Amino acid sequence: MDTALPNVLEKKIVEYGRWYHDFDFLKTYDISAQQQTGKVLAALDALGLPQDLNGARVLDIGCCDGFFSFEMQRRGATVVSVDYRDVNPLGFGIACEFYGYENKAKVDAVYNMTPDKYGQFDIVLFLGILYHLRNPLLALDRVRALLETGGSIFIETHANHTNESSPTAAYYPRDTHIGNYTDFFGPNSACIEAWLTDAEFGNYSASEPIKNRICATATAVDDETTARVRDLEWGVGKRIFQVAL
Repeated sequence: MDTALPNVLEKKIVEYGRWYHDFDFLKTYDISAQQQTGKVLAALDALGLPQDLNGARVLDIGCCDGFFSFEMQRRGATVVSVDYRDVNPLGFGIACEFYGYENKAKVDAVYNMTPDKYGQFDIVLFLGILYHLRNPLLALDRVRALLETGGSIFIETHANHTNESSPTAAYYPRDTHIGNYTDFFGPNSACIEAWLTDAEFGNYSASEPIKNRICATATAVDDETTARVRDLEWGVGKRIFQVAL
């Protein structure tokens, strides 16, 4: 670590104490993070996350401490970072200060995100989010609307691997999964693929399990039949297809 860094920044790094992403600079202070970030990044890279993102727009939903936002920026992308809470005074802001970035994360919920507000993107990172959602398919519909056709979603999520023979998702009422009231679903890989298919994605691919987690990717496609079924619930014309009923 640069020993010329102000003591106040070092103090912020040490005292924050709730790091989720395993930044390299944490090793200087023997600080542990919740996620094995290097393994997740390696799995995403193996699934085709581009090394060269010059000219690409990337949306990082649930950016948390910002590791993946900063990595995508390092690869050349224009990045929009979003979290459901204000992470700028938290790890995200501290990491920005460390790296000298000017990033500011926006505060929003995936259900409220629309192309009118954010435009469309080439890549959406949806990491550590899916299993926390009460309405995962609706969230994937929203993500699909934010992607250009042909763009990619990259997912990292808790997964339940007890039944891999058909699309299933364990449901965790209240705090029955590791005492966490915000854990709702444990989908298997087949379920993640099925959800994505029903949200107008194709070309699904998934990593090998990382303990009880998994990484996956899919491509935004145009499927008029799927869109029609979705729009019956949403209301016709929310995104691409104007379907006569």
